[in-house]
Amino acid sequence: MKLAEIIARQDEMQRYAENYQPKPGDEISEPILLGIRDLAASRAATEQTLRGEIAKARIQGFSWRDIGVMIGTSAQAARQRYGPYAAELALDLTTTPQ
Repeated sequence: MKLAEIIARQDEMQRYAENYQPKPGDEISEPILLGIRDLAASRAATEQTLRGEIAKARIQGFSWRDIGVMIGTSAQAARQRYGPYAAELALDLTTTPQ
């Protein structure tokens, strides 16, 4: 799979990973692997929450520079990574009745 194809399908792949339900034979009981699994699930949840907070920050007028400083990256890197999500979530937040 080429990088462009992976990027184009990242949302689809993330949804698959987030909704994956292992079959009984898929379960692994090694503590280190269970720890990795739990950390990956925690990271996915944190990333989703972070996207929502970034969208709210953008709605409130904070710059990509401000956001980049808070997450330890440049404005450009923050915008490239979170811009599409922030735009989509901002649209949802501004059009959904509260």
